[in-house]
Amino acid sequence: MVVPIHMDESLWPLLLVRFAGVMSASDFEGYLSRLEVLLKREERFVVITDTSQMSWHGPLLRQRQVEWIQEHEAAMREWVLGHATITTSTFARVSVRILRHLQPMPMPHVEVADLPSALAWVTDRLRRGGLVTDAECIRRHFGLVPGLREG
Repeated sequence: MVVPIHMDESLWPLLLVRFAGVMSASDFEGYLSRLEVLLKREERFVVITDTSQMSWHGPLLRQRQVEWIQEHEAAMREWVLGHATITTSTFARVSVRILRHLQPMPMPHVEVADLPSALAWVTDRLRRGGLVTDAECIRRHFGLVPGLREG
């Protein structure tokens, strides 16, 4: 069975979210609840959302996401240094852009085609936010800088 939403905090302050398959409203609410808990930590972090394996959700979940962002806009602006979305299909790109049109992201955001591009962007956001050591640890973990792979 495919887990529709996987949230990996093992490289905090990087939150890596992978959507796969079809998600239910309950799955999505669980995801939003976990995001709220992370925002309440009051720690700066970055997010990579990988939509490459996702069956895009419909208008009800999209509207719920818009409402959630509006409710948590101030916390997201303060604590999320940047958000990169991996989109690999035209449909996913259009869907993300519709969502961003309905509700602009309160933090810096970029759409990219692959994980290395997302990692380069979010680690730059971490460095700019003063979290240089964390950025370099994440880059080393993924083999993006000379040195041994961590983990």
